[in-house]
Amino acid sequence: MYTLVSAPVLAFDLVRRPGGEHVARLLREALELGPADLPVLAACAPSDVDATAARAGAWLAVSAAEAQRLEVTGLLEDVRAATAEGRPVTAGTLQALESAPLGSLDALLRCVRREVLDWTWSAASGPLADGLAVQSAPATAATSVLCDAVASCYLAGELDDDARRRLAGPWTRAARALGLAERSATDPGEGTRALLARLRALGPADLERLRAASAATRASRSRWAEAVHDASWAVHLSGRVRPAAAAQLLAVEAVRDAGLPLADSAGGVWNLLSGAVQASVVADLLGDEPTALLASPVRAALGPLEPLG
Repeated sequence: MYTLVSAPVLAFDLVRRPGGEHVARLLREALELGPADLPVLAACAPSDVDATAARAGAWLAVSAAEAQRLEVTGLLEDVRAATAEGRPVTAGTLQALESAPLGSLDALLRCVRREVLDWTWSAASGPLADGLAVQSAPATAATSVLCDAVASCYLAGELDDDARRRLAGPWTRAARALGLAERSATDPGEGTRALLARLRALGPADLERLRAASAATRASRSRWAEAVHDASWAVHLSGRVRPAAAAQLLAVEAVRDAGLPLADSAGGVWNLLSGAVQASVVADLLGDEPTALLASPVRAALGPLEPLG
């Protein structure tokens, strides 16, 4: 479900999740990691018996919290059943549907291991390798530190303080030692930077215009979805997967810092913004029609921006 190419899907889930901007920031920092960072991360991984046991206990809490999570598929089944039986859909179900994720923590962790940290894997050698990919011991330890932190951050509202600290502590120490907070994000381009800066400054009047723009584009939603697909394909073909993913995560941080309401995050406003951000990363490669579909509504609502791209 979650991949870096489909980062807009992950961003959609994070922007609707309480504390999702913190997960976005953590993932963005992880995108900036390199080989020289692995020893520091690995050194912070739990190693003694007590710390390892405490980590295992924290992961039991993670499993319990995930088991209680409401999924979109289950909620939609409830809505369909209520509709078929002529029962009203409860306000609680609709409210839960607004924030229910399309993916899961497991899907997010797979994305972290296999895509964010894809450079830590290499082909196994030997007669039984059969195309297997493996990590070095430092890379494995570093990956566990990052995945623990992602789980802690993603489930911050469901875990108790002790479990959260157990999982996040090693990453916090490593990030401080590496100065990750001071590192610049992968540059997505001048136009994307300008758009993100505008999103950080969203105000009530901007939101009203964006809501109107979202309503006006509903009739062309299928064409809009095709344009998003075109933009994502261009991201993949151009090798801009990481800058585009970073841009989506930065957009989550920007609109959450600006106070975008949950209803707008779950509705068309966020989709408009996310599509415009995706288009801005590959505006030099997109045709006129998909660029217009993705960028024009946001430009009209927010006013002049730097040229996209």
